[in-house]
Amino acid sequence: MAENKVYQIITDQIIAKLEEGKVPWQKPWNGSSTPTNYVSNKPYRGINAFLLSMSTYQSNFWLTFNQAKELGGTVKKGEKSTLVVFWKEVNKKGNNDDENESYQMLRYYRIFNIDQCENVREIKNRDVEEVNNDIEEDLDQEWFIKSLHHVPEINFGGHRAFYSPSEDFIQIPQLKHFENSDEFYAVQFHEIVHSTGHQSRLGRLEKTAAFGNHDYSKEELTAEMGACFLCGIAGIETTFENSAGYIQGWLKKLKSDPKFVVRAAGKAQKAVDYLLDIKHDS
Repeated sequence: MAENKVYQIITDQIIAKLEEGKVPWQKPWNGSSTPTNYVSNKPYRGINAFLLSMSTYQSNFWLTFNQAKELGGTVKKGEKSTLVVFWKEVNKKGNNDDENESYQMLRYYRIFNIDQCENVREIKNRDVEEVNNDIEEDLDQEWFIKSLHHVPEINFGGHRAFYSPSEDFIQIPQLKHFENSDEFYAVQFHEIVHSTGHQSRLGRLEKTAAFGNHDYSKEELTAEMGACFLCGIAGIETTFENSAGYIQGWLKKLKSDPKFVVRAAGKAQKAVDYLLDIKHDS
């Protein structure tokens, strides 16, 4: 595969995820969320970390077809590989026969998530994951979240943060996987605002179709804005910087709809009022 083609594949993958409303480098937690090679136990770095973080697999362990085979396993039939890249030094003879020129060329190989494999032998005695056990719960924030109205069940664990409209619950990584408690609660606020869109609440998610369409991008912006509103009310010092790049990208695509941001902000305010049980005279 030509080097330019590799660049194009990477670019297309990033664009595709952005069009789904997903920004993989905006995960503020660490530890178990780092994509890692199952055999070497080394984390993937650079663009590979972004590419692999965009997957929907529960596990963050990856391996090649041959690595799975060497561990007595195999890749499940029909599973598709994921591309990762690396730089390879290539030597080339210079004009002078006694001199060699070298340069870096982008190369790639394909790997599979451990969830795509079966019968792979377990590797024991791995290095213990480093987590920040010095972070403590903020009792004021815990009380604030409990005081919100209409919040579904919040489960803690795993390495993904999301709201499930079909099952109506929120999933959040444990506190120890975050850099600080403010980020932990800000992520909860984001998913809590999402949950207000359930059909039994404000009904925003009923008409929201596939990831990447206009309504879904507006929903993501609504959740970001609503989370910022809640952070302000709760006294959490946060900025809009992480969201700014995301919003800017969507604005470029959606310039044809100048009402997009205004409408999303209105929905965010309505969601926060709903959570605080603030009623307005009609």
